[in-house]
Amino acid sequence: MEFPEAARPYWDWIMTARARDRWLPIDLANAAELATLYADIARMRARVALDGDLGQDRKAHPLFKVISDASRRVIALSRLLHIHPEATEGRSRDAGNALKVERASAAAADNVHPLIRRVS
Repeated sequence: MEFPEAARPYWDWIMTARARDRWLPIDLANAAELATLYADIARMRARVALDGDLGQDRKAHPLFKVISDASRRVIALSRLLHIHPEATEGRSRDAGNALKVERASAAAADNVHPLIRRVS
C-alpha cells in the first residue's frame, strides 16, 4: 500500500484516537486509507481555492463532487474504525462538565486546538 507523505499528519492524528495496542493490521490499512483521503481532500480544496468556485462555464467546480464523495468516505471509515466523536468522547449529553473545562482552557489559549495552530 502506498502512503503519501502529505498524509502523515493525518495519520498521526488518527493514531491518537486509540491505544497503540488496540490497532489490528486491517485497522491500520483502513487508517492509512483515511489519512490519505484527508490529504486528498486538502489537496483538492487547495486546487479549488486557486481555480475559484466556478469553472469557465459558470458551473460549480467539478472537484466539489469529488470532495463531497471523499468526505462521505471519511465519515464511513471513521465509523468503521470507531474513531468518530461519539466513539472516542461518548455521547454529547454526557460531556457537560468536560465542556466547561475545555471552554475555560480554550479561552486562555490562542490556538484553535493543541494540534491545530492559527496561521496568519
